[in-house]
Amino acid sequence: MKWTLLRVTRRIIGVSFDDIAPRNRIGEVKVPVLLLHGDADDVVPVEDALSLHEHLPSSRLITVPGGTHSDLAAFGPYFEQVDDFLRSALVRAEV
Repeated sequence: MKWTLLRVTRRIIGVSFDDIAPRNRIGEVKVPVLLLHGDADDVVPVEDALSLHEHLPSSRLITVPGGTHSDLAAFGPYFEQVDDFLRSALVRAEV
């Protein structure tokens, strides 16, 4: 099933998923990156965020205990950190 989806995706967008996969492209990012991921996400495993962080060590990773894929309740306590990150990134962009 997975390979069928990858072939269909390639046909629709014209490139292979590996060519655009975040883990393969994140090293090219030149702006501040914040990775915010719930450790209880059953759609996208938290290991994916850890891998992205490993591929871009300058990124900031916040792992939210009990955070799932679509319920933002567990993320609330981290909104201030997200706001601080965004404000910091904006200040650096203005320089």
